[in-house]
Amino acid sequence: MRRLLAEDPLSLAERVVLPSVGTLTLRRTPDGRATFFLLYREAGHVATGEGTYGPIPAGMVQPASYSPLAHRQDLDLWRTIMREYNEELLGAPEAKGDGGTEVDYAQPPYSLLDAALDGGSLRVWCLGMALEPLNLAVCLLTVAVFEAETFDTIFAEAVERNEEGIVVCGARTNGKITGLPLDAASVVALPRDRLSSPAAGLLDLALLHRDLLLAEPGGAGRVAR
Repeated sequence: MRRLLAEDPLSLAERVVLPSVGTLTLRRTPDGRATFFLLYREAGHVATGEGTYGPIPAGMVQPASYSPLAHRQDLDLWRTIMREYNEELLGAPEAKGDGGTEVDYAQPPYSLLDAALDGGSLRVWCLGMALEPLNLAVCLLTVAVFEAETFDTIFAEAVERNEEGIVVCGARTNGKITGLPLDAASVVALPRDRLSSPAAGLLDLALLHRDLLLAEPGGAGRVAR
């Protein structure tokens, strides 16, 4: 495959790919500062990236069930991100397309996430498409910025671990997760050789565009459908 793609490994005209989406989750406090979260991907629990720190949430863009209508409602970037939030931060079973029950997006936490996005207390940006350097897998890089109060409400029951690994969230106060400080010192202190390439890229881009991402809520930054 590498020989076939040697001329231009970035060209997607020569092959079919099943993309994933990796989302850097930021919790913005009223003073304009932010924290972030990672997932330690445990060996034996994930198909790729064992023993690395990746963005949370992250997952493949795929229908959530075998329903013949699922692809119409599920092959949507924002809904993919929402399903991954439910699974990776709230501990819901993985919606990996092997059942016949469709997802009801009118129920929490989906309804809460949609309301936050529409109300501006959650903003989402798509920063681009990246290729993993070793396996050339495609990952859509996104950032979700929650106002702290909104984040604390939606993820009041955040889990400490999920089916894929351990939620890295800094200190817990009364069960509430607050995250790691989003600043250059904290990012530099991370074990770079253990960061997945999507996590490393997202953190670098978040620092680069920090002023934009952490600006006062005003206009909604929504993932295009």
